[in-house]
Amino acid sequence: MRDRSDHMISEGQGDFLPRSARRSLDGQLFIPAAAADGRSLIAAVVKRDGREEPFEKGKIASSLFRAAKSVGGNDLDRSESIASAVALFLSKNEDVRPLPVDTVQDAVERVLTSMGHTRTSSAYHQFREKRARILELREGGTPLSRDSSEEGEVEEESDAARIVPKLAVRTSRDAMEPWDRHKIVRVLVQEASLDEETAGAIAHEVETQIHSANVKTVTAPLIRELVDARLLDRGLDEHRQRHTRLGVPLYDARQIICAPYSGSGDSIYHPDATDRMLARRVKREFALTQVYSGETAESHSCGDIHIHSLAEVDRLRAIAPSVEYVKRHGLIQPDGSRVSQPARRPDTALAHISGFTSLLSHYFSHGVFWDAFNIHFAPYIVAFGDAELDDIAEVLIHEFAYRSLTHGEPTPMAGIGLRWDVPDALRESEPVGPGGELTGGTFQDLLPAAQRFAMAVLRSYARVGSQTERLPVPGLAIGLSYASATLDGYDEFMDACAKAVTGWGHVRFTFDREQPFLPHAVNPFAPWGAFLHKVTINLPRAAYRGGDEHGLYEELDRLVDTTVIAHLQKKSFIESLIQNRNAGPLALLGVRRGGEPFLDLNKASFLTGVTGLNECVQALCGEAMDASEEAQALAARILIHLRVRCSEWSQEEQLNVLVTPTEDEHVARRFAELDLESDPEPARSLVKTDHAFHEVSYSPAVRSSSILTMANRDKVATEAELHPFLGHGASINIAAPEPDANPEPVVNFVKDTFADTPCKGLRFTRS
Repeated sequence: MRDRSDHMISEGQGDFLPRSARRSLDGQLFIPAAAADGRSLIAAVVKRDGREEPFEKGKIASSLFRAAKSVGGNDLDRSESIASAVALFLSKNEDVRPLPVDTVQDAVERVLTSMGHTRTSSAYHQFREKRARILELREGGTPLSRDSSEEGEVEEESDAARIVPKLAVRTSRDAMEPWDRHKIVRVLVQEASLDEETAGAIAHEVETQIHSANVKTVTAPLIRELVDARLLDRGLDEHRQRHTRLGVPLYDARQIICAPYSGSGDSIYHPDATDRMLARRVKREFALTQVYSGETAESHSCGDIHIHSLAEVDRLRAIAPSVEYVKRHGLIQPDGSRVSQPARRPDTALAHISGFTSLLSHYFSHGVFWDAFNIHFAPYIVAFGDAELDDIAEVLIHEFAYRSLTHGEPTPMAGIGLRWDVPDALRESEPVGPGGELTGGTFQDLLPAAQRFAMAVLRSYARVGSQTERLPVPGLAIGLSYASATLDGYDEFMDACAKAVTGWGHVRFTFDREQPFLPHAVNPFAPWGAFLHKVTINLPRAAYRGGDEHGLYEELDRLVDTTVIAHLQKKSFIESLIQNRNAGPLALLGVRRGGEPFLDLNKASFLTGVTGLNECVQALCGEAMDASEEAQALAARILIHLRVRCSEWSQEEQLNVLVTPTEDEHVARRFAELDLESDPEPARSLVKTDHAFHEVSYSPAVRSSSILTMANRDKVATEAELHPFLGHGASINIAAPEPDANPEPVVNFVKDTFADTPCKGLRFTRS
């Protein structure tokens, strides 16, 4: 610990030098005794009341010593040395004789600052300002005595000083506190990592500005804004970003809280919804200023890329957990403790899965999906008949519906997957049964029960679709493989799927054209998959900037690099949250059962999205990507280049970076709007305009049309040709038939698409 008696104060330039070096620094301003006599150099000083008095260096030394003592210093010799330096400075730089007292005091501050004694200079200035305010209060009253008006002198805290009105600060904790400049210094050091000397100087400048405004009360946000302005003036933008205050402008807050609902954002508009709107705005600011670098944030803001789910920056994107995990461990809390023992009955098991879905929905922004649900659930329903299975299926749908109704808006999507066959990774594995015990058999042994439960679930979906008021049921995905078509009952299963499409209207089919590695082959309790982050590239703009195919690839390389850097920044932030373990906001993801964490981030995937491929191709070759074989080949080469570049990054950074289509039409609209501003000439001829809603957009994902029908088989086949070059989530959007339509065309269309095209998936939707 440094000895404060070793120097005048414990701060500033001199604070980081040894005693000998500080003496040398001060020694540069020492002068011989004969020359240091202030009387021989400066004859007199003019006081504020017009009187002239002899200049006395000792009064300056006394004043300096009192200022130094107020901030922890006690070296009288150095005070006298600096007073000599002030006298010398005045004799060399001031021609006016006699000197005004303000000139003398200005010189004291300049000499203190030049020698690194910033805190003493600030204390001296503060006492000087206090004295000036006292003089104003006394104007017209009793004149100050001669002893209290010495040149350069600052006085101790006195009754006169205490009559100055005190400045009050309204803090963010809804409390009123007296003004304390040193709090600014502490905050700048702690929050902004600023050195104490610079922090003290900024605090002094802000204090001067506030006092000159003659206000009685200031707010903490105002102080922070004034400090940020000073940091910006000094070129300290990195420190300013650390110190900046996140919030919502008053006008925007009033619009959210008070204005009539515009129809966007939350689907239900009430005070709880406005709470979330305001919180999401703050989280977006936090993400762009604290999680992502300035370059990454700028790339997002200008529209080169789109970072998804900024308002959920502290969440991962999506997960496909294993039903086996819940069957084995029961319902658990974020700290890993059990809420309920493993279920023995199917209705209890469904309640556990629904409850765990609700819990996971707090950690994932896009969705929670339970793949091969009927296969995993089979041990619970082996002994039940069809009527009982229908009841259990109804419980399944209603459990998820109630979760959505009580979770609040926006609710991350929840989904279940059904299969007619057992995935290879599970076929010979031993499932967990009632009570968390292993069944002693294999999943393949339970396939008949799993198939009967799949049919019951499909019947329930068809019934829900016929209801006047639809429930927010879980999304439904049907997994089809080449093996499933060879099993008994496949045609009846496909007919039931088609009835769910015509009844409910929102069903997705995924086609397993190859068997990827699944963690179940090693650990059946691990998630089927987890997706940590998604960033989408603006393909049309890349074409505008590239100019030709070669230039496009150079631009795409730059943009892929930008997206991967964003992935790494998000991964680093999520890892920092999980490292807090049970005390952190992502505690559940680090829970260990059987020695393994619930989620291994090193096995999570990162999605690099593409949208506007059709306009990208048009910008380069002048025609839509489905207009000719040449245009379609160009589209394929673009996706191949992206996939190769992402694979290179995956190997270099040990990340699983996948190229995926971005179906979100909001992103396609945002890119189109920004490009009309940044690249108006090429964008104007390519963007699509919806005159009914006064919106512009690009074609989402890798679509050539916004949505297709089953009659557009040629266009479906053309778009499907691009699917082999996409790593995840490729599907073609198809308009679902009207309710009660004949399901047979749906069955034939799905079968033909699977058999005759490389399509990876079909998504039936109904507006």
